[in-house]
Amino acid sequence: MVAVIRDFSGCGVFAQHSACTHEEYNAPGTQFAPNLATIGVEWARKAPGTIPAGARAAAQPFQPTGRRITLYLDRLMPILESRSDPSAILGHILAHEIGHILMGHNAHSAGGLMKAFWTAYEQEDMSRRLVQFSERDAETLRQAVDRRFTVLASSR
Repeated sequence: MVAVIRDFSGCGVFAQHSACTHEEYNAPGTQFAPNLATIGVEWARKAPGTIPAGARAAAQPFQPTGRRITLYLDRLMPILESRSDPSAILGHILAHEIGHILMGHNAHSAGGLMKAFWTAYEQEDMSRRLVQFSERDAETLRQAVDRRFTVLASSR
């Protein structure tokens, strides 16, 4: 398997994609020191009625381990099939949901990667340039990850 390691949307946090074992997927975590080494991502055929109409995925930022991101095929397929480069928007959706997990909250921003809903223009532009975290979100993400690793290290 090829592992991709890159700066997570320009904020100094690095992410790697790879398959994991059952043990890694369910590695122990707590509310204050979640398992940030493995974030489970799963596909669902249909979004439940409790998910907002425009949402294509959902994150469980308060769940410390296991499946924490769900991608909804019924919401994703129409937009992915209409794009010449569907990987661009799917990558941004995953980065947005991973942002929720790493920051440990489900809030959205007025702009940038953590915006609740992107306009059609923003989505089309994703194949040409990466949408970044806002400066505020990038700093929040760095602080949250640093704080969680500090808690984890002090508990050993």
